[in-house]
Amino acid sequence: MKVLTRSHRSLDLTTITPEQIQKVDLRAVVDIGRFSAQTAKFWSVAQHSMNVARVTRDLGGSANAQAWALLHDAHEAYFGDVIRPLVDFLGGEAGDAIDGLRRKIDAAIASRFQLTLDSETQTVVQHAGEIVL
Repeated sequence: MKVLTRSHRSLDLTTITPEQIQKVDLRAVVDIGRFSAQTAKFWSVAQHSMNVARVTRDLGGSANAQAWALLHDAHEAYFGDVIRPLVDFLGGEAGDAIDGLRRKIDAAIASRFQLTLDSETQTVVQHAGEIVL
């Protein structure tokens, strides 16, 4: 199963590799609305990520954590903003499949940009994301 990307390359969802991740493809998050665009004013995934990065910095997050904060939702460039209530509603295998795909793409993105997804990084970025929410 392949996703055609902005760079005119494909992201193979069955064998995601760091080499498939292209910066130009990640630009899509500028055009993707948070919360399935169900906000009074358009709020992009990119705007959200910038705010999470600022809060991560303010919380004393490392340079690695701040960089990951910018990219923590970059997987949405490939399949949009799948809202948590939908994932929870689907539950079971479908919900697990969506979460698994997110993790695979996140790992490829982190590897592509030489970032470490250790527990400290994930904790501070998750906390920053909750503050921004």
